[in-house]
Amino acid sequence: MIRITKSIIINSPVEKVFEYLSNPEQIMEWQPNVTNIKDITGHGEQQRWTWNYKVMGMSFREKATVARSTLNAERRVDSKGGIPNTWLWKFKTENGGTRLDCEMDYTIRFPLLGKVGELLLLRGNNRIVNKAMVNIKNRMES
Repeated sequence: MIRITKSIIINSPVEKVFEYLSNPEQIMEWQPNVTNIKDITGHGEQQRWTWNYKVMGMSFREKATVARSTLNAERRVDSKGGIPNTWLWKFKTENGGTRLDCEMDYTIRFPLLGKVGELLLLRGNNRIVNKAMVNIKNRMES
């Protein structure tokens, strides 16, 4: 398993940031590689959806499930499909705004990529998570 961790300070209340990230319909606004979100059902820990995304020119389809959701504190989304992954979001009030911590874990299940391919995927995913955090900040502060 590979883990990417990032943090950012957002000049917006925790409640607003949590609500924004709890709405799958808005994922395409902040996550740069997502191409489609559909079949959204449920709320909180009952929420599910399917999503498509591209990494290194390859397209993947995932089924996402909210595995844990604590109002204005934490949200964990598990996805199963081409590249199984988990996004864990932690929300904390800090200096009148929000400290947003993100852990993205994923597993590469296709050994044909080899070590060079895995390194390229890690770099690409690092850029995606960095861009996602900046996009969230920009949306919440505008």
